[in-house]
Amino acid sequence: MTRAILATALLAAAPWAAADEVWLKGGGRIVGEVVERTPDTVRVDVGPGTVAFPMARVDRIVSSSSRLAEYRERAARLSPNDVQGWLALAAWADQNDLRTQARAAWQQVLLVQPSNAMAQKGLGNVFQAGQWMGYEDAMRARGLVEYDGAWMSPAERENRLRLAAAESAALRENAIADARVAEAEARAREAEARAHAAEVDAARAADYNDGGIPLDYVYGAGGYFPPYVDAFPPYVDPFPPPVCCGNRPGHGPGRPGRPGVDPAPRPTPPPATVPPARTSTARHGSRRGE
Repeated sequence: MTRAILATALLAAAPWAAADEVWLKGGGRIVGEVVERTPDTVRVDVGPGTVAFPMARVDRIVSSSSRLAEYRERAARLSPNDVQGWLALAAWADQNDLRTQARAAWQQVLLVQPSNAMAQKGLGNVFQAGQWMGYEDAMRARGLVEYDGAWMSPAERENRLRLAAAESAALRENAIADARVAEAEARAREAEARAHAAEVDAARAADYNDGGIPLDYVYGAGGYFPPYVDAFPPYVDPFPPPVCCGNRPGHGPGRPGRPGVDPAPRPTPPPATVPPARTSTARHGSRRGE
């Protein structure tokens, strides 16, 4: 209480000072009282506190009267015990967005009349259980609890907590279901890609010719032959008999009516050796040499 009385007295005794308008480069205007000005900085009292700006950002400073200056002028003319005067000043300050000054005026009223309802309500207090108290204390005295910026009964708070938990669980289940669907779709795309790759490989294998020997080819004297070609041709005598050419000696019987000489006996050719037939295990392809 002593500090509040002292602050109010100093405020009431403070001389009126003209307010200033500080115009900033690039736009913007600060209305208040210039309390300090140097070549580098300007400090302005705007009511709830002071703000400082570098002079490089200041375009110009224009002195004029302001609402803050008017409040200080009116407060300086009031007596500390003038309840009606301080109530009127508090209401005026509140209407002109001077919240800090309005609270100071209401507190001055409570210093004189602690039970003044207008000042108590102006400060946001609530009459609860036969006394004035702060809003939060009054809500707790009523058995209410604060949840998500609102005051409610404990049962309502528990109900909201359950609803929030159920909603959160539903969101988690939906997220899990979406993840499973996405995984199934990814697997289906992967299987489709593999099937397509297998089809491409099969098509390439069908078109590929490596020159191998088909399985139904047989081996003969001259190599491998298809089944429709005789792999074992008839034996050809490497020593054919000479062609008869008349009565020359050694060339067989002569012409009719003329004796001839039998040729020398021909050697007997060796028996032909036939290799066993075998089937190739190579993959079908074109015949060698084709």
